Amino acid sequence: MVYEFRDIAKGKSIQSEVVSESITWNGQNLDKIVPGYRTLKVKGREDNTRTVTKQDRPGDGSVFGYSFYDDKEITVTFSMEAKTPEEFMQRWDKLRQTLVTGNYSETKFSFADEPGTFRYGTIKSLDNPSDGKLNVIATLTIELTKPFKYFNAKTVTLANGEKVDDVNLVYPVVPDKLVIKKPTQPVIKIDGTNENITFHGAYDSGIDIVIDFNKMTVIRSTSNVMDGLNIKSTLGSFKIKNGNTFTISGCDAIELTYKAVII
Repeated sequence: MVYEFRDIAKGKSIQSEVVSESITWNGQNLDKIVPGYRTLKVKGREDNTRTVTKQDRPGDGSVFGYSFYDDKEITVTFSMEAKTPEEFMQRWDKLRQTLVTGNYSETKFSFADEPGTFRYGTIKSLDNPSDGKLNVIATLTIELTKPFKYFNAKTVTLANGEKVDDVNLVYPVVPDKLVIKKPTQPVIKIDGTNENITFHGAYDSGIDIVIDFNKMTVIRSTSNVMDGLNIKSTLGSFKIKNGNTFTISGCDAIELTYKAVII
């Protein structure tokens, strides 16, 4: 929210610097780097919808098939002001340049009143409904094909029999990285599930094995040890959530790095 005060003696409007919903796009806070720009309100962060598939049947109701979360749109309403038409266009161009981040990947962004979290999205539209004016109320709309809010990455170390304890980790996620500490012939299982990382190869203890789930690599020092994985390992679908208990053998411990998500 932006708070506005008026200097009665001079007859000028003075905006405070307090912008509780200011947006940081690709690491740059628009309220700080774009002259004349002020975030006013944000709509859509709290919204979510699901598509439900079903089949008609004779009688009451229908037959449930499956459901999934739909894309999400977030609309940022902002003001832009300048003293001259030339200055206004310079400031608008600065905003457009800041929002351009490429066509082939979604951009990381966040809001000041949600510290420690972020989202990914694409600018769908930038709309100025008041052409020719020097003080306008405009909007930018962000489309999120992944309708999640992510928490900043967290790293935890677990030994045999220990469990993940993170109240934000309600939705199962694939970790970013798993480091196996001092492995010999490591076996890592999540109790009550089929999830496991099992090695049939034996190693001299002392050099960690690093599994990068984003790159799908399994590295020990500089060597690729993917072929040391047991064929029954669930590397491609290994997911964790709050409360998971790990059974670990053939190593000292594991180090998990992950990002919790919520809708």
